[in-house]
Amino acid sequence: MKAIWLGGSALAALISAGAPALAQETDPAVVRDVITVTAQKREENIQDVPLSIVAVSGEDLEERNITNAMDLGRTVPNFYATRGAAAANTRIVVRGIGTAGNTAADQSTAFFLDGVYIPRPSILYASFLDIGSVEVVRGPQGTLFGRNATSGGVILTSRAPGEECHGTASLEFGDYGHQQIEAAVDLPVNDTVRLRFAAQASEFDGYGESIPDGSSFGGDETVAARLSADIDLTPRLSWSVRLDHTRLSGDGASAAEALGDTLTPVGRAILTGFLGAGNLPELDDPYDHRVSHIVGGDLSDVQWGLSSTFNYDFDNGYSLGLISGWRDYENQQYDEDIFFLSIPLTGRIAGLHSESWSHELRLVSPDDLMDGRFSFVAGLYASHEDAAFTEVLSFTPRTCMVLAPAPLRAPCLNSPQAQASDLRMTQSSDSLAVYAQGEYLLTDELTLQLGARYTSDEREGRFLQLAANPLSARAFRAPADTQLDFSDETPTLRVALSYTVSPDHTVFASYSTGYKSGGFNSGGGAERLTAEERTFDSETADNFELGFKGSFLDNRMDLALTAYRTELEDFQSRSFDGSSFITRNAGTLVHQGFELDGALLIASNIEVTGGVAYLDSEFTSFTGAQALPGCSAASPDIPGCGPVGGNRRVQDLTGGKNHFAPEWTGNLFVTVDGEVAQWGWRATAGANYVGEQFVGGVIDNNPQVLQDGYALVSARLTLSAPNDRFNVAVYGENLTDEGYCGVSFYQPLSGQLGLNNASTGGTFIRCNTGAPRTFGVRLSTTF
Repeated sequence: MKAIWLGGSALAALISAGAPALAQETDPAVVRDVITVTAQKREENIQDVPLSIVAVSGEDLEERNITNAMDLGRTVPNFYATRGAAAANTRIVVRGIGTAGNTAADQSTAFFLDGVYIPRPSILYASFLDIGSVEVVRGPQGTLFGRNATSGGVILTSRAPGEECHGTASLEFGDYGHQQIEAAVDLPVNDTVRLRFAAQASEFDGYGESIPDGSSFGGDETVAARLSADIDLTPRLSWSVRLDHTRLSGDGASAAEALGDTLTPVGRAILTGFLGAGNLPELDDPYDHRVSHIVGGDLSDVQWGLSSTFNYDFDNGYSLGLISGWRDYENQQYDEDIFFLSIPLTGRIAGLHSESWSHELRLVSPDDLMDGRFSFVAGLYASHEDAAFTEVLSFTPRTCMVLAPAPLRAPCLNSPQAQASDLRMTQSSDSLAVYAQGEYLLTDELTLQLGARYTSDEREGRFLQLAANPLSARAFRAPADTQLDFSDETPTLRVALSYTVSPDHTVFASYSTGYKSGGFNSGGGAERLTAEERTFDSETADNFELGFKGSFLDNRMDLALTAYRTELEDFQSRSFDGSSFITRNAGTLVHQGFELDGALLIASNIEVTGGVAYLDSEFTSFTGAQALPGCSAASPDIPGCGPVGGNRRVQDLTGGKNHFAPEWTGNLFVTVDGEVAQWGWRATAGANYVGEQFVGGVIDNNPQVLQDGYALVSARLTLSAPNDRFNVAVYGENLTDEGYCGVSFYQPLSGQLGLNNASTGGTFIRCNTGAPRTFGVRLSTTF
């Protein structure tokens, strides 16, 4: 840790010392634009904000082909996003800390759309339609944000209606049947009422190929729309309202490729006997998106959202805002078989329904209190969510013959197989908070920032699991009807000192705390859990940061360096027992490292932007971690298994790493523009790197799910007509066709099928692969 602080201080000192000499060689007429952010609830220059923050404009989102939250990692170091086998299982990770999305748990990273909290990350799996800017704040957020978060916050802001009638339209075509049409138009009604409407329709065949019949899978169709209105009700009172709707449909399937080198000769022989020699999983290339298992399914993902912001400006410079939001989200996915085999055994219909509302009353002071030395933000926050998680499992006669023990086969065959089990977990959540944060100028150069928040969370739930088939009750979903209750009250705070070394250079130090509410396990299982076992406690974070921000070369270069240390208590960890997942509090996790972000305007038409992040992850206490999947009483004394003679299914992971926590991440983009024969052109080339990391959904440090580091290269060339009314862009993603696993998981029923390896603790691994190389063209016009 000491090396990180010393390294950061040395770099800042070196840059500061070299800045005057470098500045003498620059053209002062060429400067970078000032980037304005709102992470602290008022507009500020990003270089003045004592936070580790990355801002991406709507134009940059388009240039870098970032179309949804899953793509943000290409431009934000220490940010990672992936989806599991189900579309609702969207995992967002910041600084190596994240949460699976298809559970009742709160998220480690809080997302906000036009100031309103988004409770379920899968809501963001759809398109970034008409998004004007994205701000990613890394580190615990426990003061100003609507919901507390232990790893970071993401602020999405839609484009505001313009004051002149103006419109854009585009057509896009690409590999794998990608087609998209998009349009947006500003419609000012008069001087006080401005409207904007944006819509998008797209379709995609999917990357996957089913080997038995050659059909494609993984495709979807999306329709999205947003209506925005900005209304000046009086010269002092304004109202901004946004209504959005998205409908996504498809088969919902992911490739779930088999990692052939994890299947032992014994396991291969077992599968051959079970499936037949011609029905084995495709074992040759784990990244070609070709599979031999059943991939049939259906996905419906629908949401409506409404946000409203009233803002009143007082004569004395104060501003009072009321931010309200409502969102209804429903995701339902049918999978023909959930075991990724070539014969149908168990189908599933899984559902997630969330309806939420929130209100925030916020008072923002003027900047000139106490002779310009003091300012503050204060507010009240209330939110409510009703959520339901459902699952219906259905068997086939073969399920009974293959999986049921002999005495249970006849009862299984003679009992209902359609709707063999029916799970419904409902949860009602209420959160209340009061917060305040102020800044006081101790001297002309030194600023003190103090913030505090008090949060009260209450949850009530019911877990109901019915089993109509005896096999389901014994091996998959034990009958249960459990009432659940949870409440917690937690203060969080922030203390920061910021020192202006010179007008263009600032250093800061901060201490902040974060909090993620406890809750309930929503997943079913073969064992009935008590209310206490189904409940987990809140997760808390203490965060320390040292930072430097500066502009150099006559404002042609911006740099921001932050060194941090985050200590998490009662970390919420997920384990898997072969048929179900469960979340428990894991102990203590420490993440520390640094983030360096920068931009350089080499010339008026050449800009380089990028960043790099280093992360050191360590569990300082994790004695009850899940052992490797193949561990049993027959296993030798090997790492990853419990002690010989003791509980082999539990290991001590103290000193181990968290999953989805790569040591190094980074990105680099180069943009060059020019003109040829009155046609404008703009070229962007980029690369992002993700270092070695464990990508298993279960935290056990299994070396089989250790993904090697990889780099993804992209490029885009845009040509603009002389009148700038028309342009055409061609682009490519993952140009080197890099294969990698976004998330890995254990073959379901691996223990029952005899695929576990007691001698190594390993098992047969499946992999949700990243997107292959793709190309596309986009035609756009303005009117």
